[in-house]
Amino acid sequence: MLGLDAAEIAAGLNAARRRSSGRLEIVERADGVTVVDDAYNASPESMRAGLRAAKALAGNRRTVAVLGAMGQQADASRARHAEIGRLVAELGFDLLIAVGPGDPVAMAGEAAASGRNVSVHAVEDVPAAVTLATALLRPGDVVFVKASSEVGLGACARALAGA
Repeated sequence: MLGLDAAEIAAGLNAARRRSSGRLEIVERADGVTVVDDAYNASPESMRAGLRAAKALAGNRRTVAVLGAMGQQADASRARHAEIGRLVAELGFDLLIAVGPGDPVAMAGEAAASGRNVSVHAVEDVPAAVTLATALLRPGDVVFVKASSEVGLGACARALAGA
């Protein structure tokens, strides 16, 4: 293929390095917590896909979602954030930490109103999210972290991965 044999292709793939962090990056901590850092960016489609991927990865393990705002949603923003809150509950996440003012509050409200067994928390900013998540995580949990990049949840994911 393209003048390369299988060994050359394999060597090239083995030498490949990640170009950017926060794109479904998985970190396993020593205590068994799995941090899924998908905080590079967020849209409704990528949020839904990431939540489903995290649940699939978790299997029967407890799941935690740390979610912030999805940018560029214009007039539909509140409804789209609410939809994600409903999905968190429908997928069976155990815990939701909604980060930031505004539309993430709608996300938390929908998850809380779902009637499902999801513990919901809303915090103002990334440091508060790190503090709360650190206090609530248990060995073996899978924690999914996602928001638009301007929210800064990548710092939360890195802090949780290093905890």
